[in-house]
Amino acid sequence: KTKEKEIFINGKAQVIEMLKLMSRKERENILKLVKIKNPALANELYRTCVSFRDLETINLDYFHHIFQEVKPEIFGLSLRGSSTDFQRKVLAMAPREYAEKSYEMMTANISDSTRKAIPKAQQLVLKKIFERMNDQ
Repeated sequence: KTKEKEIFINGKAQVIEMLKLMSRKERENILKLVKIKNPALANELYRTCVSFRDLETINLDYFHHIFQEVKPEIFGLSLRGSSTDFQRKVLAMAPREYAEKSYEMMTANISDSTRKAIPKAQQLVLKKIFERMNDQ
């Protein structure tokens, strides 16, 4: 008698990967339905499948606290690769000195090791935004 190997499949990880492939609108529709049955799961899925570019579509008011919680150099690094329009809107909300330091980092020539830190900076900003969203 041969024993079949049991395979455990992490369904949540697969769902996250599928959600990442969907448009923002499709993802929102699915997460609204999940939220009806399981709000905690919906929030977790949203946090793990949203990308930094998705921040361009949220209410800009969520960014006000970023200026106290994230160093301007890190914020500037996180904005690299975002649309110019979004960069302008967000930096226009920041205190002048903060905006200038962020802009310097956004436009500076950076090393490969600093370039590799961009996703980490973006994740920090996403985390801070989610914390604020959950507080409300």
